[in-house]
Amino acid sequence: MNIVIFAGLIGLLISCSVLPQKKNVDIHENVGWLHGNCLAIKNSTIALPKTFTLYEFESGKNFSTATITEEAKSGDECYALLDDRKAANRASGYSFYKVSSKSPINLGIGFFKLDSLDKLDFDYCTTTEGIVFSISESKPTLWEEYYYLGYESEATCE
Repeated sequence: MNIVIFAGLIGLLISCSVLPQKKNVDIHENVGWLHGNCLAIKNSTIALPKTFTLYEFESGKNFSTATITEEAKSGDECYALLDDRKAANRASGYSFYKVSSKSPINLGIGFFKLDSLDKLDFDYCTTTEGIVFSISESKPTLWEEYYYLGYESEATCE
């Protein structure tokens, strides 16, 4: 009897060990916001060059691809690093990268991999001093990040 129970436990352990394990992925390392051709993302270990999917708010064709080419170091390369906003945006933990795209980018969200794109809502709104970018699925917010602009703007966020 003990052998049957032991064999059953071994079989159960083996079957559990071959089940696929879902990798715990930090969405903040895979999604970032863009202002101009500069990606702000909470990931400092991106191997360059790296192609990503771009959701652009102001284009008729919202999804396209773009390529991260190198790290951005100044406001000349990246609006988020202009003198009046650099300290606040760096303090939020972002890394900044120059981006090459087929056309100039104004505001967008860039990502490496997201499932069920057709079910996701990409959005942004403005606060009195910045922009809140977000991705949601049927209302629950999956990702949200803040971009400090360094000047007053009209708030559109609820």
